[in-house]
Amino acid sequence: MTVAGSERLEKLLVGLLGALLLLAALSVSWQMLRPERRTANLDAVMQDCLGIISAARDWHHRSERLGGAERRGFGGLRFDRIGYGGNLSNGGMTWSNDNARFTLQVAEDGRSFDLIAEAPGGVKVIYRGVGTGVVPNPVIR
Repeated sequence: MTVAGSERLEKLLVGLLGALLLLAALSVSWQMLRPERRTANLDAVMQDCLGIISAARDWHHRSERLGGAERRGFGGLRFDRIGYGGNLSNGGMTWSNDNARFTLQVAEDGRSFDLIAEAPGGVKVIYRGVGTGVVPNPVIR
């Protein structure tokens, strides 16, 4: 092998080593930032859930003349009735945004409802038995 060929091979190997180091650094940073992104998404979903629960309680207490349930339970609860529009489906029982897909499930007796949030990446937040009292602790999967 000539001196010029040897130098060319050396430059190629140095460039390859640099590219490998760059890929390793990107991979490590991706892995380190990934949990933070999941935590940030979970925080956003939790805030959305609390906003939905608050709006549902306000609707429950509001008079019928103002479009509420007048403390008669959650029987007619739907997202469009509590101020959420746009990405509605399932007869107004499901609403979605960039954070998650939220579904209301009203109990048969209308005294409470469940709120289920399904976020990208398999994160699921469930508030069971939400009524007019203390907000129950969510189940996070």
